Amino acid sequence: EDEEEDDEEEDTGMGSGGEESDNDGVFMAANVADLNLNASDDENSIENDKLDDEDESDDEDVELDQEQVSNLLLEDSDTEGGADVLEHHAGADKALAKLIKMKQEARKAGKLALERIEIASRMRCVVLLELALSSNAPLEDGAVLLAILPLLRARRSLEKVVLSSLSLSGGKKAAGLSEKRALMDRISSLLQKRVCKSRLNGISSLAGEELRAARDARAELAARVMDEAKKSLSQSHSDCCSLSLILIMKSLPQDEGNAIAIAKSVYCDAIKQWSSSKSSKLKTSILHDLIVRSPSLARVVLAEPLTDAAENARSAFLKAESFRLLSDLYHVARTDDSQLVDTGMASLQRSAGKFASSLSSAAQDSDIAKAKRARELLKAATELVAFSSAHCQNDADLWDQLEHFAGLLKDFGDGSNSPAINTKCKSIVEMVAEGSKARLGETSGKAAKMSSAGGSKKKKKKGKR
Repeated sequence: EDEEEDDEEEDTGMGSGGEESDNDGVFMAANVADLNLNASDDENSIENDKLDDEDESDDEDVELDQEQVSNLLLEDSDTEGGADVLEHHAGADKALAKLIKMKQEARKAGKLALERIEIASRMRCVVLLELALSSNAPLEDGAVLLAILPLLRARRSLEKVVLSSLSLSGGKKAAGLSEKRALMDRISSLLQKRVCKSRLNGISSLAGEELRAARDARAELAARVMDEAKKSLSQSHSDCCSLSLILIMKSLPQDEGNAIAIAKSVYCDAIKQWSSSKSSKLKTSILHDLIVRSPSLARVVLAEPLTDAAENARSAFLKAESFRLLSDLYHVARTDDSQLVDTGMASLQRSAGKFASSLSSAAQDSDIAKAKRARELLKAATELVAFSSAHCQNDADLWDQLEHFAGLLKDFGDGSNSPAINTKCKSIVEMVAEGSKARLGETSGKAAKMSSAGGSKKKKKKGKR
């Protein structure tokens, strides 16, 4: 019996020990899982809610890149991997694509609204500039000249945007295009009607270092404006650059060291590029405007480079354009009140021989024989013969070249199919003949006067004896 009681005690002891080990395992698992067994159910639910809120906030912080989403939608959903791959629903893909499109349209509308606000602000600035330049009193040179280059660059950038929009839209009106074009036209009007017609004080009153600094600043500005003209996308932009250059030249003292030197550095290089480079965007109006608005300065600066272009230009068209400009240059009835009138006439006289030589070369060029280009040649020849008859009677070499040209011109007229060209050639040949007779008559008259004067002197000496 005692042994049975000991066995029962051992069984009960082993049972209580087993229960304690089981409880210890439960508590250890609870500690690992960070469970508070002493806390109430309400506290556990609060903590669980906090964890759920944190998970939701983490989900909300995730932002989708629209470009990546659109790329994912374009990718093929059928990937290698068997039956475990989930397939996307086509309706969900369409909804996402529509959402992305709506976002893009909203962004585009916002960008367009900002552009319109910016253009409206720039238009107000242009109006203020127009008011500031509307005064009839002379204005400070620096205030006016410093506005030229930014306005030209702004106009060219707007014109580039307008032309590219028209080409992309196929001629249809793009959004915001009318506002940009209106601003571009307003800037053109500001430059042509206000800035380039301003009355400037000039720098004639300056001396020494101040004069040198002002002259260097205008030389740099003129070079940059000419570079802007070489990038012209239209005739309107070229006209704005041309008028700006003339304003800069008029703001300089009209003498050899200022206006003439700067104009030669700018225009002579431009003529060389215009006549020789195929990629040049320089318009002929740049040169024509200077001839019309500042004829004396143009005669000093353009006579020699234009005669070179008339003989050595890369195409018959450019040669004809050179002759057209030379005929305007030698039309001396057009004049101005510049101090360079006499200097300009002397420059024309020096270049007349080379001009006649270029006419002779063109008369033998078959490409110039076309009706359009032949008219420019004949018009230039008429102006040169008239100028030579009035101002170059004593230049024997020039008249020898003109007589040689007259012989070539007679053959040129006979070979032409146009009666008008043939008649004009005969008229020029007669002008050369009359000029030569007048020159010979004048020469013989001078010789007779000199001989008679010598004879009278001899008679006086004999009388005294």
